[in-house]
Amino acid sequence: MIKSIKIKGFQGHEDSVLNLSKGLNVILGDTDTGKSSILRAINWVVTNRPSGDGFVNKLCKECSVEITTDKGTVTHSRIPINSYIVKEIDKKEQKFTALNRTVPAEILPILNLNDLNIQKQLVPYFLVLESEGAISRYISDVFGFQVADIAVNLSKSKHSATQKSLEEVEEQVKFYTSEL
Repeated sequence: MIKSIKIKGFQGHEDSVLNLSKGLNVILGDTDTGKSSILRAINWVVTNRPSGDGFVNKLCKECSVEITTDKGTVTHSRIPINSYIVKEIDKKEQKFTALNRTVPAEILPILNLNDLNIQKQLVPYFLVLESEGAISRYISDVFGFQVADIAVNLSKSKHSATQKSLEEVEEQVKFYTSEL
């Protein structure tokens, strides 16, 4: 669970702190006051996207987003370099350079988030306008059906190999029966 979010120099946020409570948190405000950029800031930490520096507030000397959860803190910085700082509870701080669109694997257990957890802005017809394949992939990702697909394919492979072995043994039985 996210406990707090600190946003510095990200889009319209010069220095914002959001302390969240357990359960549902609602962010209200007038148009163009930074509500959607909070979601984009969280998405930036989780996915290292968008790349580039178009989101950096030019009035600020630094651009960073810090997310604190019950498992630790993850800070993603853009200036001077694209980097992550990970501080798990009761462990030493670790620093990583973010290359391209990669995200250090060490942040995922702390945040327990991925891009499926983050609602995108202006999605009025959730999945309605998507192709059947895209809907299927989305539902598979959300519910973890790919694990079932892997298990089924592995079972089919094992069954096929066992069936082939059985046929070979049956051929040997026929051969030895005729020899007897």
